[in-house]
Amino acid sequence: MANDDQVGAALADLVRGQAINGHALEVRRLNSDNSLSGCHLLFVPASDARQVLAKINKGSEPMLTVSDAPGFAQSGGMIELFQESGRMRFAGVRLSSRLLDLARIVRTDHGQ
Repeated sequence: MANDDQVGAALADLVRGQAINGHALEVRRLNSDNSLSGCHLLFVPASDARQVLAKINKGSEPMLTVSDAPGFAQSGGMIELFQESGRMRFAGVRLSSRLLDLARIVRTDHGQ
């Protein structure tokens, strides 16, 4: 499994130059001075899961939370990542009705 710095660097590379509806995507590392204000998706490394979950469960803004921490979804997180047969999988998807209110169905043909 990659360490936290490798995951952060990979995420930053993945979104570099990308935008959604004219809003640039940005990867920020969370520290004790950072606010979660304006954060829409939060990746929580397994090493910080307990501490960060306590912070976000205290009424912060709604956001999608993802972690590779075992038991993350059962502890209040939304998406728990794990490796199976050399592939990254996810489990425990838990979405609030507030998030679903923002959803839009996107259909693609994919050449079918």
